[in-house]
Amino acid sequence: MNHPVSVPTGAADHRLAAHHISCGYGSRTVLRSLDLAVLDGELTVILGPNACGKSTLLKALARVVEPHEGFVTLDGRPLKGIRSRALARELAMLPQTPEAPLGVTVADVVARGRYPHQSLVNSWTSRDEEACRRAMAATNVWDLRDRPVESLSGGQRQRAWIAMTLAQSTPVILLDEPTTYLDITHQIEVLDVTRRLHEEGRTVVVVLHDLNLALRYATHLVMMKEGIVIAQGRPAQLVTSSLVERVFDLPNVVIEDPATGGPLVVPLDTKRGRPEATPADT
Repeated sequence: MNHPVSVPTGAADHRLAAHHISCGYGSRTVLRSLDLAVLDGELTVILGPNACGKSTLLKALARVVEPHEGFVTLDGRPLKGIRSRALARELAMLPQTPEAPLGVTVADVVARGRYPHQSLVNSWTSRDEEACRRAMAATNVWDLRDRPVESLSGGQRQRAWIAMTLAQSTPVILLDEPTTYLDITHQIEVLDVTRRLHEEGRTVVVVLHDLNLALRYATHLVMMKEGIVIAQGRPAQLVTSSLVERVFDLPNVVIEDPATGGPLVVPLDTKRGRPEATPADT
């Protein structure tokens, strides 16, 4: 079954977009003539097998990696021409494995998110203080504000980093594998924060590995393989057994998630054969 890529083009749909970008590391090309428009106000999850280019795409959208072909735009302007501080007031990115020096407290980490709003003539203000307080409250780390980051659990630490990203007060937030190395309870804890951000009207883009968690939280799904976008759309309308097998090389059936009513992917034991198809599989 063919799943054509549909890239939204209306100005009202998106502010951030990649246009035919190719990029990689050294002589290795990771993304190949890729197009993507990030839908405003959606919780977009980027999915795909290891080394398919998910994190590279997120880095290109944040100008951490520069395409050697094509370009990324924000409000129709190429990112390359936007000053760093101005860009950081519009777009925040949390990388996979952020680190803080020993002894740095949660409050110190969160305060770093305010750097785009500082200047030689505009030092720390009550507005900065309020932004940090709201960010820590939104991520439930206010009571941890005086704790060193290294003393926190994995879930607490990740929420502290997300609080720093929120304190940046940007309308667009990019999160690269925010649930990596976390147990399922802490994964849910972090993803609940992303859902609240979306419900508040932020545009959130998350790279995830867990297929079923992505299907549960995403309002818009982007499926990648070998450096290109294979398909994108609403999870309930997009996800089929054939698409999942095409992207992940994984025999499966797609059933209804008993908790949400959305799609749930069940991997198959290929030695036992494929059960009779259900309507969601086709």
